[in-house]
Amino acid sequence: MQFLFEVEDVFSITGQGCVLAPGVPQAFMRELKNGAPLLICTPQGEHIYTHIDFFVSVKKTQPLSHTPFSLPSMIKKESIPAGSEVYLEDDAKK
Repeated sequence: MQFLFEVEDVFSITGQGCVLAPGVPQAFMRELKNGAPLLICTPQGEHIYTHIDFFVSVKKTQPLSHTPFSLPSMIKKESIPAGSEVYLEDDAKK
């Protein structure tokens, strides 16, 4: 399991899932694709097993150090508070 980032913000996209920010560090972007398995550990000790639904396109004026992504729509914004830790599961690169 590989630590990716600590959640700073979560927002919802109507009709789709919630988006986690800052997102995947650019160093991992070549290795990841939609469907990559994740483990999210909340500050309350809850473990959420999920996957990247899709990467969010962000209008940028400067290069980004991270790329935000959306989770499946069944996972609600309220389930993932700021401070949650996002991990890439071991089988993501297979």
